[in-house]
Amino acid sequence: MAPASDALDGVPFKDGKFSSTEDLILVFTSVIYTSSVVHAAVNFPQYDTYGFPPNYPTKIKGSPPKNKEVVRSLLDRASSLHTMVVMTILSERCTNALGDFEVNYIYDPPAVAIVEE
Repeated sequence: MAPASDALDGVPFKDGKFSSTEDLILVFTSVIYTSSVVHAAVNFPQYDTYGFPPNYPTKIKGSPPKNKEVVRSLLDRASSLHTMVVMTILSERCTNALGDFEVNYIYDPPAVAIVEE
């Protein structure tokens, strides 16, 4: 087992504190990017890949096929349709754009100016 550490891989702080504003900006930028752009890039095109069950079947009957007779190992129509429905729902774009808040919790004038910009 590795020794316990206060550090998180890739997070630039020392002794539990950020040493500069730039480090804090780097961390916040990474969190925002990962939770918005990366999530959208992975989430929204799911139907394109998984919506046709033979591309990536969620389950197969029997052993994995070793020849072109893949159809025999696919699940029934209802299970395939269920997969397509789930992928349709997961691929929906039902979130607001960044900065388009349903409820505005930002009241500090400098922060309001940043959001408006």
